[in-house]
Formats: sequence, structure tokens, C-alpha cells
Amino acid sequence: FAPARRTYHTFEQTVQLLELFLHHEGRAPTARETIIGDGDTVKIGPWFAKARTKHRSSQLDTGHERLLAALFDGGLDRRRPGPRLRLTLRVAPDPDERHSVRF
Repeated sequence: FAPARRTYHTFEQTVQLLELFLHHEGRAPTARETIIGDGDTVKIGPWFAKARTKHRSSQLDTGHERLLAALFDGGLDRRRPGPRLRLTLRVAPDPDERHSVRF
């Protein structure tokens, strides 16, 4: 067996995955949630928790903060996404409670 290749996503790519998650679930991811997109597993919950922590401590880059704030009406501390989200996609949950996304 070949070792699993770890894929690194840019901040912008991960925000897009977060947007897909928010649209499908209608809420922010919890700390242990993952999303699978194009065969790659992304730990979207831990990533979002870290981004929110950086936001709260003013360590998040202004451009990154704007990208995340665009998904939330009223700021990153809200649990539900704002009305700005308007996407259509097909998402099929995995049996182990992960989220499979085809895009």
C-alpha cells in the first residue's frame, strides 16, 4: 500500500467547502465534523474552530475574515448561516456521519 497523500487546501478552497457544509446542514460545523469533497477528507469542524478562535483574538487576516463573514449574517459567532447563502448542490451523507460532497 502506498501511504495516503495529504492534500493541502488554500484558505479560499476551505471556505468554499465550509459554504457547502453550511448550505447543506444550515448550521456551523461542530468541532469533530469532516467533509469529503472530490475524494479528500477535510476536517471542517476543527478548521472552522481555529478560524473562529483567530477571529476572536484579532489574528485572522482581513481578507480571510471578509471571506468568512460573507457566509454569516451578523458575524462569525452565530451558529446559523445568514440569508446570503444561495447554492444548489447534491450532498449524500456517509453512514459514519461524515458528509460526502461532489463538486
